[in-house]
Amino acid sequence: MTNTLNDKSVVVRVNDRGPFKKSRVIDLTRSAAIKIDMVPFGVVPVKIEVLTYLDRLDINDSLFIDKDVWDCYANKISLREKSIFIWRTEYWKHAFYMASTLALETKLDSIGVKVIGSGENKTYIVVATGLKTKKEADLLIHKFKKMGFIHSKILKK
Repeated sequence: MTNTLNDKSVVVRVNDRGPFKKSRVIDLTRSAAIKIDMVPFGVVPVKIEVLTYLDRLDINDSLFIDKDVWDCYANKISLREKSIFIWRTEYWKHAFYMASTLALETKLDSIGVKVIGSGENKTYIVVATGLKTKKEADLLIHKFKKMGFIHSKILKK
């Protein structure tokens, strides 16, 4: 979804049928609203684009094993030096969309997805890795928090 007033965008998952007000297309979480600079206005015009790129791939979440880390190009990677927790979801496609979006927006090639758990108890966390110092990690955490990822923190291995 893109705020048409400033071209800022966010990837969201639609999980209900609201809103129930005429002329409104979608309600956003506060985090998503912060990301597209909508908070001070409450309502803004948006463009919605349905993401289906991953639907065309013949993969499913059985490929993802507990503690594996993948970059947003589907290459296995390892957590290096300091890593940052950015965001969590139960849906692998949403995690990879978010990782790809963040990699493009931040121009970081160290954004990935870490698998936690197995079977139906899997969750996927979007991470940034390879940060050399705590100061570098703290600066990036601050940047992610300003983008709306308010739970960003240094990831404990």
